[in-house]
Parts: sequence; C-alpha cells; structure tokens
Amino acid sequence: MMINIILFAFTNGYGSTLNMIYGPMCVWDEHKEKAGMIMGFHLVGGICFGSFVAIALQNLQYPLFAMLTLF
Repeated sequence: MMINIILFAFTNGYGSTLNMIYGPMCVWDEHKEKAGMIMGFHLVGGICFGSFVAIALQNLQYPLFAMLTLF
C-alpha cells in the first residue's frame, strides 16, 4: 500500500509539474496566459473529481457507515 502511494505521488506530482511548466511554452505568445489558466482549471477540476469519486467509492464500500454520517 505504501509503495503505491509513493509511486502515485511521485509520478503524479512530477508529471503534473512538468506539464504546468512546459505546457504554456508550447503555444504562441499571445495564448500563454490563457493556456496557463485552462491548465490550472483542469488540474483543480481533476483533483475535485478524484475526491468525489473516492468519496462515492468509499460510500459503496461502507454503506452503513455512509448512512450514519448523514444524520
């Protein structure tokens, strides 16, 4: 379990950092600011989506606990 966490943290952190650094360099100068904003929006959206999926899967795994937390 810990190896998976370390592996995902390294690959996701390294990959997303490289994308955020080199992504705006691949567009024309007048589009760099917009490209950075779009990339940041999708990065935050992906983190939110992943969090919601994790919560949904946890509620599927432990349905009784999920129902108790609603009250």
